[in-house]
Amino acid sequence: MRNNPRVVGRWALRVVAVLFAALFIAAPITTVYAADAPVTFDVKQTFTTISPGVNSTFTYRLMPIVATNPMPAGSSAVTGFTFNLTGTATRPITIVFPETGTFRYELYQVIDVEMPGYVYDEKLLILEVYVLHDPSTPNTPYTKLIVRNKDQTKVDSIEFVNSYGFTTTDPNLMPDYSVVKTVTGGPATPSQFTFRLAAQNATQPMPAGSANGVKTITINGSGSATFGKWSYSEPGVYRYTVNEVAPFPAVAGYTYDQSIYTITDTVTDASGKLLLSRVVTNAANNVVTSFSFINNYTNPAGPTAPIGPGTGDGMNPSFYATIFTISGVLAVGTAIYLIFGGKRKKTYRRYENL
Repeated sequence: MRNNPRVVGRWALRVVAVLFAALFIAAPITTVYAADAPVTFDVKQTFTTISPGVNSTFTYRLMPIVATNPMPAGSSAVTGFTFNLTGTATRPITIVFPETGTFRYELYQVIDVEMPGYVYDEKLLILEVYVLHDPSTPNTPYTKLIVRNKDQTKVDSIEFVNSYGFTTTDPNLMPDYSVVKTVTGGPATPSQFTFRLAAQNATQPMPAGSANGVKTITINGSGSATFGKWSYSEPGVYRYTVNEVAPFPAVAGYTYDQSIYTITDTVTDASGKLLLSRVVTNAANNVVTSFSFINNYTNPAGPTAPIGPGTGDGMNPSFYATIFTISGVLAVGTAIYLIFGGKRKKTYRRYENL
């Protein structure tokens, strides 16, 4: 039995129609509705620093992943939507979506050159905006925003954290010159001397034990001492002076050294690490390696008489009179004895010769 081509063709058309209908029924129907739906989200910047006054303005950019995505007012087809934030601040961003759909964007911080001392937030955020339509409320579309990191992990808020702060200088590497005190004149009791380290600006770094940009130390008699070490957290030139503080009233007999020394600390940045160079000069602007002070002492009562051999001036004069009298009597007695005793011996010898 031969197949009728017309019959076979009709059955083929019927099969295709059925398959097409089944495919149409099974496939989801995507309908684009007019929306005119605004979506607003906040971009927050947090900035931390230990150095007030440094630049804290950073640039951010929102770019559409699909070029035809709606963008905020003021956007560029080349650079997207670019904006700045200064310090710790928040900026709202609004995008109006004229129709329903899913829209994706990239948001990141623009870092053209990394400046020394700054730590930048270099993350990339993916923003997914869903503009949906509920047929039961055709005039009220609803929206949903999901924010993800580049690795697709969700985040709860859009925040970039930047900071500024150098690696501070190592205090162990700071030259710590000594205050050297010399006392001349040989005072019987050593006196106490005070020395003062003063910052050119009270806000400058100082060693422990300082107050309002000043630290004092004391030395008893001749000796030496140091003010201590400190560190710097910002580049710059820092100056200090060192001098002796004369007491009031002055201690009798002492003259005080009027010398003033200047410390000049130059702090430079080496790729975010601060390095210190120190120079100490005297009043003549000569470089020195210590703070030398000399105090002279003169006895206010005048020079002390030297101690010589004893003269007996403190003894009773009558004692000398008695000794003198006895000595005289003995001398007279000795003379009489020698005179008359000699004659008797001569007479005795004459009688022996008879």
